[in-house]
Formats: sequence, C-alpha cells, structure tokens
Amino acid sequence: MTNQEYLLAALNDEFDDGGATREAAVHYHIHCPYYGRDSRSECKDKEISRDVCVRCKEKWLESEVDA
Repeated sequence: MTNQEYLLAALNDEFDDGGATREAAVHYHIHCPYYGRDSRSECKDKEISRDVCVRCKEKWLESEVDA
C-alpha cells in the first residue's frame, strides 16, 4: 500500500478502528485551511485543541469547493 493509498483509505474511513485512523490522518496530514482567524474556523475565539482542529478540518473536508 502506498502512502497515497493509505491516506485515501484513511480519509474514506476504510479501517475498522472506530475512526481513529481517519482522525489521525486529518489531524496530522491536513494543515489548517483557515488563516487570520477566518470566521469559518472552529477555533475563532476558542482554545485550540486537537478535537477542535479535527472537527474544523472535517467540516472543511465536507464543504463544497470554493471556485
């Protein structure tokens, strides 16, 4: 399995581990999509934590692409 295949499988939640691999892939391999305290970020005016970051990145992954 290549790194690309692993990442795609993790993001598609294909591992039987209750979502732990997907959460780790999102946390460690996707940089914050929002800069400058964008109003769409989950951490705006909140303490930054792994849970907040993963939730925000998941929201970004599920949103439509800005064209």
